Amino acid sequence: MLPLRYPRTWLGIGYALTIGTFVVTLLPELWPLDYEDKRWLMKSDKLIHGAIFFFLTIWFSGQYQRQYYVRLGAAMLFFGGFIEVCQSFTAYRTAELMDFVADAGGIGLGLLLALIGLGGWSLWIERKLAGRGGE
Repeated sequence: MLPLRYPRTWLGIGYALTIGTFVVTLLPELWPLDYEDKRWLMKSDKLIHGAIFFFLTIWFSGQYQRQYYVRLGAAMLFFGGFIEVCQSFTAYRTAELMDFVADAGGIGLGLLLALIGLGGWSLWIERKLAGRGGE
């Protein structure tokens, strides 16, 4: 873990986001539209999957050094697969391989951006805030 001033806060928020993601993915669909009206949503479903996993990957890359990015990617892939398996046990959700592929794409993009400069962003924010507080 990076030498953060508030590591529990950063990780707590990340875990809350992860748990929230898990809960929402297992709820029945919340869209009060009939099938014809939500076709746009069905088309954007994979984009939503990728965006969520991109965001989670970027979030956690903010707290860990580069040497842990492979583990982070593996954990995110496991989480995406776990969600799909859990959805297969519900009567109102379905497990889809392409959802998992979209998750993996978001994870890959998140790791790439973390490697080229976004990783450790929470340390940067803490340093900026500490610098302003001393003025």
